Amino acid sequence: MRIEGARILTRLWVKQPQGRWLVFMTLVTAVYLIVECAFNSRLLDVVGGMPEHEAVESVERFGRLISGFAVALMLWPGFFIRRHRHGANQAMMVLKLALCSAAVILLVYHSEKRLVDTLVDHSTPDSRYLATNLGMVQHALLLHSATLDGLPLERSQMNAPDGKAFLAIFPMLAVTTRDLDKKLHDNKAGMVRGILDHDYGGLAASYNRFITTRRTWIELYRQHYLPASHDWQRRIEHSAEYGAEQLQDLRARHLYPAHTPHRQATLVQFLAKQGVVVNTRALNETALLAAFAQQQRTLADQTFATAIRAIPVASPLPPGLGRDGFFSHPGVQQRWQAQAGLELGDDILPVALPTPAEAPAFFARDVYGPLLNRHVATWLMIFDAPPATFADGQPLAKLGKDSMRALLVPPIALAFSVTGALVHVFKLLFFTLQLIYRRGFGHPVYKAVAIVSLAMTLLATFTVLPSTTITREPLYRYFEQQGALLGGSGQPTLAGDITVFFARSTLHAQPLVYPVFESLRLTLLAGYEFGYHPGTRARALPDISSAESAMQHPDG
Repeated sequence: MRIEGARILTRLWVKQPQGRWLVFMTLVTAVYLIVECAFNSRLLDVVGGMPEHEAVESVERFGRLISGFAVALMLWPGFFIRRHRHGANQAMMVLKLALCSAAVILLVYHSEKRLVDTLVDHSTPDSRYLATNLGMVQHALLLHSATLDGLPLERSQMNAPDGKAFLAIFPMLAVTTRDLDKKLHDNKAGMVRGILDHDYGGLAASYNRFITTRRTWIELYRQHYLPASHDWQRRIEHSAEYGAEQLQDLRARHLYPAHTPHRQATLVQFLAKQGVVVNTRALNETALLAAFAQQQRTLADQTFATAIRAIPVASPLPPGLGRDGFFSHPGVQQRWQAQAGLELGDDILPVALPTPAEAPAFFARDVYGPLLNRHVATWLMIFDAPPATFADGQPLAKLGKDSMRALLVPPIALAFSVTGALVHVFKLLFFTLQLIYRRGFGHPVYKAVAIVSLAMTLLATFTVLPSTTITREPLYRYFEQQGALLGGSGQPTLAGDITVFFARSTLHAQPLVYPVFESLRLTLLAGYEFGYHPGTRARALPDISSAESAMQHPDG
């Protein structure tokens, strides 16, 4: 029996020629693995940090390029072996390898993008509706404004590798939960309110911004607007007196009255030099007084506009506004609300406050509370909208597609990253063994079977390692039971079993591999960010105006 086993192993594991290409492939594969592992750690930070859309897109692009190179790298040994055996021209081999690699990278890059685009475009209104709600729950979990019964997650655990991995795959697991919308319905308002409160920075921070910006706008009113308005008013009030003085000056110059055409022309020329526009057909005292008044009005307006340039408003401010009129002006309110980070819409930020001791409670009761209530109500209309409104051509189609993309991209990106890393870990192992023992697999099929078998064995090993408590919680076991039904109707499916297997192995692997991968990124890659900078977390909910616009135009 031992002899027969040795013969089989000899046929599988045969003597292999060595050359400089083998050393080169070993080194290139090692470098690729360093980049892939470093990217995997950064990818986990991304999917567990809810970053801005631009950061996600940047990491996605890096992921597609790395995946494309991983596939191209699998083809390189064939080029080197063929040249080693047949003595092909080296320059021609390098050219073919470069062209083939570029083609493969582009193909994989666009195929991965097309995969996500196809899944998003062909998603049903019901799945988009669920994705939108699950995205909200995902943010609420990250911000600790929601908890899961049967799966307690401490704040520290949500920032740990297993917590980040769970956050990434949570929507994929939860989407198969029975009566999910009913389970979420009673908690939506609280979750949305918690998310909005976090996005605004909380009551204390919002009040401090309000007070700081209020003080700034009061100074702008006192130092710029009020003096400019008074100056404008003074110029207007003295315009009649100014007109009389100008008429007297014209008489002294013998230019008024101008009865002859020559003297009339001289008068018009003189007035033009003074910036006074007159109607030559009705050139009398009344017309002159009106022209002088208009001149003073124009000069007053120009002087006023120059004096208030320091006030940063988009729409022009008229002169003569009192304190309440100034602070309730739409231009002032728009800019003030933007600076304070408080989107009140048609409501206004108040400038008049009670005593300093009563002001915080007044702000919480009359400003911040109504602000959150209004926005919560608007977003609940979105999260409780009929699924049909998420269909193509309907008002919530874009939001549904964006939510679906956000649900799909993290697990898909993690799957490609893990697959590429596993394949090349064992390729590196076999290259190293071939360098040491001068032996290798006799056929590429044998090598492929060995890599797949070892990869699955390693993943299966991860599923039983006690590296996290998340998978031991009752709710997670329920998620696994429901997840196994993915795409089926009451019975486990192959897709569901694979999803559950991958999710569990990922959750168990990350606490072990993330510290190593992150160390590689920080040391060997000098902390390269792959387009993601921690702290650039996106707002959990988009600009409220987009939601209001969608609900105000239900017909698209």
